[in-house]
Amino acid sequence: MQTTSIHPLLAQKKDKDFISILVILAALWGVLWVTGCAKKTDTGMTDSTSTTTATTSTPATTATTTGTTASMSDANIIAALSEGDSAEITEAKLAMAKSKNPQVKAFAQMMITDHTKMKNDKANLAKQLNITPQPPANDQTPSQMTSELSALNSASSSRAFDSIYVNDAVVDHQKDLSEATQMQSQASAPQLKTAIGQALPVIQKHLDHAQMMQKKMEGSSMAMGKQAR
Repeated sequence: MQTTSIHPLLAQKKDKDFISILVILAALWGVLWVTGCAKKTDTGMTDSTSTTTATTSTPATTATTTGTTASMSDANIIAALSEGDSAEITEAKLAMAKSKNPQVKAFAQMMITDHTKMKNDKANLAKQLNITPQPPANDQTPSQMTSELSALNSASSSRAFDSIYVNDAVVDHQKDLSEATQMQSQASAPQLKTAIGQALPVIQKHLDHAQMMQKKMEGSSMAMGKQAR
């Protein structure tokens, strides 16, 4: 009798254990499901935030790379080119007064003649187009000219002055050539495009002449150095 009564007890115990296991597994599955949903939600929020950040930052990057030059009007272009002419004329007049080198003086006179003509041509074009020249927002020409004039006036000798002047002429005309080419493509008025196109060969001529003098001065300095040894 005792033997037969034990089996139902064992069966009941096994049923309870099995049910307990099922409850535990169900609980674990529920935890895993909730955790998975939370991760998906976090990932979705992160992706959304990243996308928003990327979208927001794109215009700022474009604005930085585009710069002021791309948005220059014809009034800005005429003003910028005219300022460049004025700077070259001012420095050339200083070279005529301070240099003792005939080649430097001849170059300076060419700067005065050519840039005066180009400046006058731009002034006449502005009147023809009914445009009031307006310097661009980030105009650096005045501060650059002040710095260059300060260096020229601080030269320790006539030879040092010539070296500074010619080196400035090379750097300035390289910059002028690049900027004028960009401005020609940005100009709206066909007459302004034509005027810049006519000025480009003159700027190139000045650059070639300045580079030729620069090489001669460098060769002369090397020769003097060897003689000193």
